[in-house]
Amino acid sequence: MIVIIGATGNVGSKVTANLQHLDIPFLGIRSANGAPDGIRSGDLMDPDFLKDIASNAQSIFSILPGSLYPNWEDYAELLTNAIKESPVSHIVNISNAVIEKNGEPSILNSFETKLNTLADVHIKHLRCANFFDNLKWGLNNGYEGDLKLPYISTHEIAGVASDYLSKRNFVGHSVDVLLGPADYSMNEFCQLTGADSREMLMTEESRSFFEPFNQGAFKIAARTTANTTSNADPRYYLDYFLTNELRKG
Repeated sequence: MIVIIGATGNVGSKVTANLQHLDIPFLGIRSANGAPDGIRSGDLMDPDFLKDIASNAQSIFSILPGSLYPNWEDYAELLTNAIKESPVSHIVNISNAVIEKNGEPSILNSFETKLNTLADVHIKHLRCANFFDNLKWGLNNGYEGDLKLPYISTHEIAGVASDYLSKRNFVGHSVDVLLGPADYSMNEFCQLTGADSREMLMTEESRSFFEPFNQGAFKIAARTTANTTSNADPRYYLDYFLTNELRKG
């Protein structure tokens, strides 16, 4: 059995669709109430719930929900404790290609480190670029207009994750960097989406997130042929997202 944490999210929903297509059994987990048919909802900060969903799992698809970022250390402790008492042998964990900000490890990089305390569990960390899906939130954000960052399709991430989950063909603790087809700036997205203009908006709450990027105080893997999209699947490229998935207006 494969447990999919975040089964209704941008990546998790595509992982579940891929596993359904392959006729591979899984248990989808949603942390919020109101889960659709076939998906189980529960409190990821409840140790009994975590132990229950891990109790019959061979593999886990892990993604840290944004709502748990403030409590990520507590959640990581609960999750690792549940896995230690389970038959789980493999984990595919979604991380971020930005591994350092302001000279400190990013939250997702630190979460990787905590999972790696599971010495007997094989773990594949997927350090991914920003999602194309982020554009659904709009172009008015705290990024400087000319700042270029890598972006990736969640279809591609789900494809890689689903392959690892179904084959369990990785050993030890390892990392794949997935930087998508190219780097883009907000100004370029503005042109590509046909937006007339954008505002650089930064609240006091979001300042700590955006400022390190604008000041160049972050560390990310260099783009190489190996971590750049090469698959012919059209869903993996920006044109497909802009045409088929970006909500207009």
